[in-house]
Amino acid sequence: MLVASKIYNQFLDKMKQRAEALRVGYQLDPASQLGPLVSAAQLATVERYVRLGKEEGAEVITGGQRAQVAGLEGGFYYKPTIFAGAKNSMRIAQEEIFGPVLTVLRAPDIATAIQIFNQSDYALTGGIFSRSPANIERARAECECGNFYINRPITGSRVDLQPYGGFKMSGLGTKAGGPDYLIQYMDARTVTENTLRRGFAPSAEVLEALG
Repeated sequence: MLVASKIYNQFLDKMKQRAEALRVGYQLDPASQLGPLVSAAQLATVERYVRLGKEEGAEVITGGQRAQVAGLEGGFYYKPTIFAGAKNSMRIAQEEIFGPVLTVLRAPDIATAIQIFNQSDYALTGGIFSRSPANIERARAECECGNFYINRPITGSRVDLQPYGGFKMSGLGTKAGGPDYLIQYMDARTVTENTLRRGFAPSAEVLEALG
């Protein structure tokens, strides 16, 4: 996540409070806001990236450890984790983690933010929250990603209305929910005929008619 330098510290304080207020728990419990990771292997992956982020010099301002859920000890639960003070070159800012881990980077202006955004090897989803029409238009035109959202959450795309997919290391095929998506599940077949040969070999119907 990229945040304007002038509001960076204030933003982190509010985000930390919101993250710590999230309830981690059993996924079928309506009161839970954050469920478990999908497997023990993915939990280990998240833990490895958190250790890596610390080694790289980023600061964990909240989370950074497993969450304990009453009655579900040993489950794959992890606290929402936020890294601050990170650099764009760090792996936690460049690689997909697929867990409740967020790296917050500082950007002095919109030009730098877009430059940092486009340095990623991944190009699936991006977005901007801004009150500046000029910044919105520039981000819309220059941010490299398959799906771009303006002043709204960057999840929850709607099939057909907002086909989902990206490029770079985020996929090269047609978008899920798009008009050409089903073609990927079909076997292409090409049939070619030399029509000049028609007439040299009479059909069975012609031979029968000729007696």
